[in-house]
Amino acid sequence: MFPAGRAGAALLILRFSAASALVLSIFGTGSFSSLSCTTVALSTLALALMVGFYTPIACGLVLLVQIVTFRSSSLYEIADGILHIGLTVMLLMLGPGAYSVDAKRFGRRIILPAR
Repeated sequence: MFPAGRAGAALLILRFSAASALVLSIFGTGSFSSLSCTTVALSTLALALMVGFYTPIACGLVLLVQIVTFRSSSLYEIADGILHIGLTVMLLMLGPGAYSVDAKRFGRRIILPAR
C-alpha cells in the first residue's frame, strides 16, 4: 500500500533523509572527488531513493553500501553509521508512500486480502 496525506509526506521526508545519509556517508569523506563509475552509481542510487523508484531494491543496495563502508574508528562514526542504517531499514519496512514513482507505476491497491 502507498499511504497518502501526512503519512505519505513523512515517507517522502524519510526517502530524502535516507538519500542524504547515503550521499553524506559516501561523498562526505572526500574520497570520491572525481566523476567515476562509483560516483555515478551511488548518485543514481540516491536519486532512485529520492523519487521512490524501485524502493525495496534501492534500499537493499543502500544497506549493502552502508554496511560495506561502515567505519568504526570513533564513537561518532559508529553512531552515525547506525543512524544511517536505521533510516534505510525504516524506509525498507515502510515502503515508498503515495508520493513516489512506485505508487504511480503500480497504483494504490491492496495486493494481499485483509484478514
